[in-house]
Amino acid sequence: MAQQLAKLVKMSFNDGWNDERAFSKWLGETPEGLKLLADALEVDDLELVGLEKQVGRYSADVVLREIDNDKNVIVVENQRGATDHDHLGKMLTYATALNARQIVWIAEEFTDEHRAVLDWLNQITGNEIGFTGLEIELWKISDSTPAPQLKIVSHVNAWSRAVKPGESVSQILQNEYWVALKEHFVKNESSFRIGKPTYVSWFTFKAGATFCWYGVSIPSTKPTCTYLTFHGRHINGIAVVNFIEDRYGAQIKSALQKFGEVEFRRVGQRWQAGEIRVTKAESQLKDKCRWVEYHQWHHATLERFGEIFKPIISEINSDDFPPQPIGEDDDENSGD
Repeated sequence: MAQQLAKLVKMSFNDGWNDERAFSKWLGETPEGLKLLADALEVDDLELVGLEKQVGRYSADVVLREIDNDKNVIVVENQRGATDHDHLGKMLTYATALNARQIVWIAEEFTDEHRAVLDWLNQITGNEIGFTGLEIELWKISDSTPAPQLKIVSHVNAWSRAVKPGESVSQILQNEYWVALKEHFVKNESSFRIGKPTYVSWFTFKAGATFCWYGVSIPSTKPTCTYLTFHGRHINGIAVVNFIEDRYGAQIKSALQKFGEVEFRRVGQRWQAGEIRVTKAESQLKDKCRWVEYHQWHHATLERFGEIFKPIISEINSDDFPPQPIGEDDDENSGD
């Protein structure tokens, strides 16, 4: 006897949200909304920067960032019904004003013309910019609660897109390096997981709190390094690094000195970011014959960072290190 199956029923937008603003709040402020969008964009975790963020005479619906990569600013333009030119123009305006790396357009229905526009933008833009079109749908099974779904219409992950002809040699080498490092981590059962290899000079990893992350970097013209960054909207990373250096500085330097030079770095008052870094002397991306050595070094330093900093991070309460007011004349002495 055939098993009786439930019926999948498509619901309307109004069965989930009263209007676009309600959808924006759900998408940006609830764990379910953030997880649904993160999965669609192929990133790990997202954090809300702001709703209805003012941009000139207009306001961007949702502005987000990737938790482990504060440089990845994501602008989301939401729309009821079918896509139109008005929302396309607003989306591009917000992206430009906010220096976004991912631009996301969510609508109930994409016209063929607007789908083609996103495809074209993804073809002509550089490796660090990506445009995504998503159709929002609500489904339920029989009498179940409606479940949201984001259907991909057009998408390029800005951090893992293919290199185009004429791309720089350093970007190609960096991608090859991350591919090889990922293989090394898997083979040697590292506790750190590398995602999809990118064409940029750094890779970041979760560190157990939303205000910090580990990273490895291999720039084209500077030595490779491993680092721990403290940075976020709700914490003064400079104050955290000052605290760690005052209390644990000698211990950390002793534990990491065999790997290279240890630095406690501060990145200008406007960013209020702090970093603890160890650098491998005389290392160069172009020196491929030493890549295995670099892989071993990155693996060893990351594991040691985890051992050293896990208990320290667990002691840190972001409420004890609130961001400081930023004045117009504050300096921004940015790091590398």
